[in-house]
Amino acid sequence: MRLLNRLTSVSRLSIQFALASFALGTLILGLYLITANNVFAVLGFGFLVIAVPFNSLILLSVFIQLLTGKLSIKEFFFSSYVLLLNVPIALFYFHIVTTYTRL
Repeated sequence: MRLLNRLTSVSRLSIQFALASFALGTLILGLYLITANNVFAVLGFGFLVIAVPFNSLILLSVFIQLLTGKLSIKEFFFSSYVLLLNVPIALFYFHIVTTYTRL
């Protein structure tokens, strides 16, 4: 938690949003796998439609902060890394659901 306190507000927001996206996506996937209810598959797809643009905008804002000199390169890479870690996880979750769901 000390690390989050030392980050700029945009970096802190990006990391918090990435963690929240991961947690919510994992919760939706877990509920789908436990219940096998297609409502959770549709909810997950809807979540992707909303989360991808928001993550992209946050990544863009982090990049703009870097270009304007308000963010160090180290902080930029750390924030971007945490945000972009969700991409392969989301693709894996998407693969799981599309493999086992007939929508």
